[in-house]
Amino acid sequence: MAKDVKKWMQGMDHYAKGEYDQCISILKSANENSRILFDVGMAYFSAGNFSEAAANFGKATQLDVYLAAAYYMRGVSLFRLGDIRGAADDFLKALEKLRDHDFIDYTQLKMPYRLVRSEIVFNLLLAEITLRRDVAEHLSQLKKCKEVHEEHRAMYDKGVRLFPEYQTTGLTPLSIDKTKLFMPPQLNPKTGMGDGAKKVAEQNKTGKQFSLFKN
Repeated sequence: MAKDVKKWMQGMDHYAKGEYDQCISILKSANENSRILFDVGMAYFSAGNFSEAAANFGKATQLDVYLAAAYYMRGVSLFRLGDIRGAADDFLKALEKLRDHDFIDYTQLKMPYRLVRSEIVFNLLLAEITLRRDVAEHLSQLKKCKEVHEEHRAMYDKGVRLFPEYQTTGLTPLSIDKTKLFMPPQLNPKTGMGDGAKKVAEQNKTGKQFSLFKN
C-alpha cells in the first residue's frame, strides 16, 4: 500500500508539470484501483489520447461500478472519438449512478469535484441530437435541474437555445477539468497505510457510497 501511494504521489507530481507520459508510466506500475485508473484516464485525456483515456476509464468502472465520474469521462472520450452512441450510453449510465440526487461530491475520496446532473444531461442532449433522436425527455430533465438549482439556469438556457434547432456544429461535450483528479491518501507514519483507506475499500466493496450524494 505504501509503495503504491508513493508511486501515486510521484505520478501526480509529473501530471502537475504536464509530463503525462511519465505520469502514466508511474501510475501503471502501481497496483490498480479505480481511482488510480481514473487518473490514468485523465492523463491520457489531457494528452489528447482519447482512445486510451476511454479504455482506462472503462477499467475504472469495472473495479467500481458506482464511479459515475468514470462513466461520464469515458462518454466524453468516446464522443471525441466519434462514437456518439457509446457516449450517449455512458452519459445515461452516469445519470443512473446519481439516482435522484443533484450531484455527487467526490471530496471524501480526495477529488475536489462535484459531478452535477445538469452537466451530464447537457452532454446527453448533445449526443442524442447528434444522433437525431428525440430529446424532449432530456430537455425536461434539464429544466427540472434548473428549477431545483438556479446555478443551472445558464445550462438550461443554453440547451433550450441550441438544441431544438440542432445547432450542435462545433460543440464538444463538457468534461471534468483536467486539474480535478483523485489524490492519493496521506500515509500514516506509524502504520505506513493511507488514512481513510479502509473506509474507502469498504465503500467500494459494498457499493454503498451514499454519503457522496447531495441534494
